[in-house]
Amino acid sequence: MTALCGERRSTPVETAPLVFTRDITDLRAERTAAGIRLDWSLGGALAAVTVERTVAPPAAVSQPPRRARGTGGLFHDTDVVVGVTYRYHVFVEYQDARGHPARTPGAEVTLEVAARPRPVHDLTAATAAGRTTLRWTPPPGWEVRIYATPVPQPPAVPAAITHVTSTAHATSTGPWPYPGSGPLPMIGIGPEGCDVSLAAIPDSSRLVGLSRSGQVSEVAQVGEVIYTPLTVHGGTAVVGRAVCHLAIEPVRDLRADDRGDSIVLSFQLPPGVTEARVLWRRDQPPTGPDDPYAASAKVTNTSLEIKGGWHLAAPRDGWAYHVACYPVYRSGGVARVVAAGVSVLARPATRPDPPPMPAASGSSPGGSAGVVSAGVVSGRPVVGTVADPITMQPPGGPTQPRTGGYPLPAATGAVPLPAATGTYPQPLATGPLRPVPEHASEAQTNPPSGPTAGSSTGPTPPQAPAVQPTVTYTVSRSGWRRRTLRVQVHTTGPAGDLILFARPGTVPPRAAAEAHELSRLAAVDQAGTRTIDVTLDGAQLPWGVRLLPALVHPTGWTITQPPDDALVIR
Repeated sequence: MTALCGERRSTPVETAPLVFTRDITDLRAERTAAGIRLDWSLGGALAAVTVERTVAPPAAVSQPPRRARGTGGLFHDTDVVVGVTYRYHVFVEYQDARGHPARTPGAEVTLEVAARPRPVHDLTAATAAGRTTLRWTPPPGWEVRIYATPVPQPPAVPAAITHVTSTAHATSTGPWPYPGSGPLPMIGIGPEGCDVSLAAIPDSSRLVGLSRSGQVSEVAQVGEVIYTPLTVHGGTAVVGRAVCHLAIEPVRDLRADDRGDSIVLSFQLPPGVTEARVLWRRDQPPTGPDDPYAASAKVTNTSLEIKGGWHLAAPRDGWAYHVACYPVYRSGGVARVVAAGVSVLARPATRPDPPPMPAASGSSPGGSAGVVSAGVVSGRPVVGTVADPITMQPPGGPTQPRTGGYPLPAATGAVPLPAATGTYPQPLATGPLRPVPEHASEAQTNPPSGPTAGSSTGPTPPQAPAVQPTVTYTVSRSGWRRRTLRVQVHTTGPAGDLILFARPGTVPPRAAAEAHELSRLAAVDQAGTRTIDVTLDGAQLPWGVRLLPALVHPTGWTITQPPDDALVIR
C-alpha cells in the first residue's frame, strides 16, 4: 500500500500473506435408523471437511474424541450409543501462506441419541357397519398415529405410464379395460423404516387418529385408501408398513324369487356403490368374480329400483341355479370388482344327472363393464391338470384371486362363497361362441343349457400337443436415468392373458393377492416378443415384480419364471 500526495509517494508497505477459504454453513444433525446424519453447505471448490466428534457432558459413558473426513456435504455416524449426547465440530483444514496447518472456525451442533421406537409392521384394516377399524401391535410406551392417503387416480393418457408393443402383431387392449387393472401406489407417506418430520407430512395425508392401545376407527371412506402408521418420538416419527385398503362392504340382503320361467334377484348395494356384477352357474356356486365357467351381467342400482329387481331368464329344466353378487366400484374411470361376494341357491335341482359342461370364459374388453363372455378360454385350453407356475401346487391346491379387489370381512345373512377348487374337469366348449352385447346396460351371457344338435352325449377332449407353448421374460431398467421398468416377454406359441404384479421390498410376489397390478398383456395366438414399459418416476424402490397368468391354472401353455433376485428393481 502506498500513500500519494501530488507527486510525493510514501514508502510501500505490505501485509502478511493471507489464504482465503470458505467456511461451513447450515450445519444440521438428524437422528436416523442407523445413527446420526450430518449435512452442511460449503461453497467454492473445496469439498472435503473434517468432522470432530466428542461426548457432551454429563454422559453415562466415556468415549474418546474421534475424527473423520466428510465429503459431498453429508456424513453418517453409525457408531453411536443410545442415551448419549454428541457434539459435532465440522471445519475445513488448509495450509496458510507459510505452509503451516490451519483450520476455519467451522460450525458445531449437538444431538442426543434418543431411543428409536419400533415401527409398526402388522397394521390391518377392516370395514364393517359403515366404519373402518385399524388394528396393530402397539410399541410399548410409544404413540402411534395413523394417516390416510388417497390412492392417486390413473392418468388420463395411459400410454405415458404403460406402453405395449409386439413384434408379432398389436395386442394392446386400450386403457385398462379389465376390472381391477391399472397402477397402484406402493407406499403412503414414505418408505418403511425411515424417519420423517411431523411438520413435513404433506397436506394430502389425513390424520385418522392416534393411540397407544393399538386401535383406531373412522367412518368408512368408499374406495381405496392407503393407511400408514407412524410411531412418534418428539417432532419426528418412524414410518411403519402401509396397507392399501378397499373400504367397500359386500352386497347385503341377497334374495332370489323363483317365478317359474325366470328368477328375480333383489339385494342392497353397500354405501357409495351403484353397480354390481352378478354371476350364475348351474353346477355349483361361482368361485369368484372372475369365475371362467360362470355367466355374468352388470346390474345397476337404478335398474333394481325401476324394474323391482333383476330378472334372469331361467326356464325350468330340472337343473339348479347358483347365483353370486359382487360390488363394482370405479377408480379413475376404471371398473374394479370387489373380491368379497355373497351367493344364494336361487333354484334347487330336481333331477339327478349333472348339467351340461359349461364353456370357459374370459374377460370381454369390448363388452360392457363387468360382462364376461361365454367361450373358450384364451390360450387354447386342453384337458389335463397343470400345476401352478410359481408354487407348483396341483389344481386342487391354494389359488389366487384374479381381480384387483381386496378381501373384505365375510358377509352375514347369505351363503359364503366356497374356495376355488382348481380347473374344471372338462373346460371345453361344445358349441360356437356366443356374442356379447356391447351396448346393453345389463348384458347377459348364458352357458349352454343343453347338448347341441348332433352332438354326442359328452364332449370329446382333443389330444394335448406334444410341446406346449412357453412364455419367458426378462426384467431390466432402461431409458434416461434408468427411470423405466422394461419387461421383455417372449412367447413360443399361443398364450393367454398375462399380468405384471409388483410390491414394495426385495421379495417378488408369488400370488396376485400379495401385490398390486401394474400392467396387462392380452392373449396372443402366435409366437412373438412384446415389451412392457412402466415409468418409475416417483416410485419408492426397491420393488419386487413378477409376471403371472391371468388364470390361476392356465392350460395349453406354461410360463417360466426367472430367479427371484432377477425380479427385484432397485
